[in-house]
This record gives sequence, structure tokens and C-alpha cells, in this order.
Amino acid sequence: MENLLNNIFPEICIVCNKPAYGSLCYLCTAKCVKLKNGFCVVCEGLAVDGVTHANCASANVPSKIFSCFEYAGVAAQCIKKSKYAQKEFAALKTLTAVGARWLKKVGWEYKGYVLVPVPVSAQRMRERGFNQSELISLVLAKELELKTNHGLLKRAKETGVQHALSKSERLKNMQGAFACADVSIAGRFLLIDDICTTGATLIESAKVLYGAGANEVACLTLCRKV
Repeated sequence: MENLLNNIFPEICIVCNKPAYGSLCYLCTAKCVKLKNGFCVVCEGLAVDGVTHANCASANVPSKIFSCFEYAGVAAQCIKKSKYAQKEFAALKTLTAVGARWLKKVGWEYKGYVLVPVPVSAQRMRERGFNQSELISLVLAKELELKTNHGLLKRAKETGVQHALSKSERLKNMQGAFACADVSIAGRFLLIDDICTTGATLIESAKVLYGAGANEVACLTLCRKV
């Protein structure tokens, strides 16, 4: 049925409006700036393989982080449209699949991790009808052959808009924002989100998972503001 619909109503690239499989054409996808350098999720400074600096590490912060693309140009447009405009799920899936292939190429290995998408607020869920981080994690799970647990992390309170806040303000604003659905867990978990801006959301999410018994919490985002 999907193939039939695509033949009748061919997909169009959300960026250049030319025919494209997955709503994002090859030429526009190639314009996405892939990231190679890792950074510390706590201080945001360069870090080898994205491993949290020793002087920034504590029992409750993520062990490492990696982001596939710079949050700019085509990548930013794709995420914005999927969240705020036409809800272009196909384009976001395409971008995530390209990101997964990039992860493999640069040698990032996540065997043994369980993917945990960062949940959106109830208000955002009502507005959008979906959680973009869940969508990203579903594609990554398929591409990287990993398990997911979409219900493990839950929103415990509304936090409001954060774009105008500093990192310290964001960290304070996110305190108590999440809860773990399971009071006793174990293993290695990989937090999934669409964008990393200051890392405040990921740091608070990791703290909750560690508090429930996680052995390690790492982070992976589709994009990062640089």
C-alpha cells in the first residue's frame, strides 16, 4: 500500500522540493555537516571519543556522548519541520538512517546498550502527536541492531521553554523533570535525543537512570549546536 501511494503521490524533498525517497533527497542529505570530534557533555569542551572529562565526571553524569550532525542548514531544517511544521516523519527517519551509517563509518560501537529516548512533555506530545526522540531511536535500533526501552524514562513535570536560558538555568529548570518507570534496573543505557544544546536534559536524564541502578549511561543525539 505504501509503495502504491508513493507511485500516485511521489515524495518530495522538504528542502529543495524535488522528488526524493524518504522526503530528503541525496543532494540535500549530503549537505548535512557530519561531526567527527567528540565533546564533554558537562563542560562542552573537546573530548577524545566524547568521553566525559575526568575532572567533570561524577557518579551521576553520562559516561560519553556523540552527535552525528551539526544543528545547522539541512539537518536543522529537517528537525524543525518534523517538529513544528508538516510533521515530516519520513525526512527525520532518512536523516537518522544516514546518521547511523556515519556512526558505523567512524567506528562508534554501542553493542550491549539499550536505547532510551528522552521523553517530551505532555504539552509537546499533545501539540505534535509524537516524540521525535522515540522515532529516532526506532530507526537507530534497526540500523544498529540494538534493543530499545521506550517506557523506561518518563516526564515527571513540565519544564517550559529553555531556549533563552543559560546552561546553569537549564540544569536548574530540568531538576526533577524525569522519573524512571522501573525502580530497579541494571545494564548499559544509551540516551537518545534529537538535539544537544547544553547537555542539561541529558545530564538530568542520566542522573535518574543511575539512581535506579544503571551501570552506565551514555548519550547519542542526532544533532548538536556548535
